[in-house]
Amino acid sequence: EMTPSVNIWQENIDQSKDSTSSAGYSLNALVTKLTSDNYFDVDFTLALLRTHESFTTSELLLSKLEERFNVPDHIDPEKKKLIRFRVGTVLKNWIQLEDMSPSVAELVVNFIDTSMKPSELNSMALRLLDLVSETSKKVTNQSPASTERSQVAAPPSVPIKINPNETIYVMNFDPLEIARQLCLSTFDTWSLIRPRELFNLAWSKPKLHDRAPHILRMIEKFNYVSNWVSCSILSEETLRNRTRLFEFHIKIAQCLADLKNFHLLMAFVSGLNQSSVSRLKWKKSKLSKPSER
Repeated sequence: EMTPSVNIWQENIDQSKDSTSSAGYSLNALVTKLTSDNYFDVDFTLALLRTHESFTTSELLLSKLEERFNVPDHIDPEKKKLIRFRVGTVLKNWIQLEDMSPSVAELVVNFIDTSMKPSELNSMALRLLDLVSETSKKVTNQSPASTERSQVAAPPSVPIKINPNETIYVMNFDPLEIARQLCLSTFDTWSLIRPRELFNLAWSKPKLHDRAPHILRMIEKFNYVSNWVSCSILSEETLRNRTRLFEFHIKIAQCLADLKNFHLLMAFVSGLNQSSVSRLKWKKSKLSKPSER
């Protein structure tokens, strides 16, 4: 049970629990474990920071860290200093994840200015402020297109030369080049997806759409490509042209599979299997054997 209304120092927390498990912990207990003066578990810290929005909010988690930082006077001075240091370490890890919203980052800066700087952790507070500034600039100036690609596909075949006086037709181009351009068109959005967008099915709940903007854009792209595939086939008037275009889309899908872009691959599969395409009066026997498979 999460207990946001109870001050973290007022809740009776059993710190003798198995440190390898967090089952049944309240939010206060989780934060106490996160900033324990007995041990510091980096894996647990990163896991909680990455997943906390599935059970609480960033604002509430930060408020609990502030409560934990304000150690009561009856606590041993050395223990007090260590707990505060743990809070600072948690903030450092949180900032370095580069997954903090601007509003939360502003609250963090305010906490550092008003609570950490006047304390014995002044030097740590200054380093954290510099880290927040550096991270904010990095995220703001981030260019997804400059992100390193682990693999680059071989250059595509030279596309058919197009007469500028003629209408450009999709089958004038090499399927691999079309697949590559489709991958590039989604890479910027895909590279901006943050772990917090994946929690609580935010993309499927209108009131949580603001938490998953990039996933929603990927969904829009999926639907657009899927509809384009089916509409392009339906726009052909002859059976021969529909068959040729159907096979061409299969070739693009195969290239997408080779490029490991399963998102757009499934968009093509969805478009090829739409009921409007399936209802057309044509036989699979018209397809070549490789396409039929």
